[in-house]
Amino acid sequence: MSHVFARGTGLPTVARASGCELWDTEGRRYLDGAGGAVVVGIGHGDASVAAAIAARGSHARNAALWGVLGAAVMTAATLVMAWVSG
Repeated sequence: MSHVFARGTGLPTVARASGCELWDTEGRRYLDGAGGAVVVGIGHGDASVAAAIAARGSHARNAALWGVLGAAVMTAATLVMAWVSG
């Protein structure tokens, strides 16, 4: 079994995150080392990033996939802003 790409039951559940760290429901701390083609390593809970995402979402859309992803991006921005606001 791979400990890098774990699958199955009994995996930790993320309860909160800040910067590059995650905490599970048991209080254990993890370094968030996720990566991939669409992952941006900006950290978690940065209010300035959340505000920039929300502000950009209120302007003209020029992304090629906006028609497909627009609603998801706006929903994500709304959730991030709510989370950052506490």
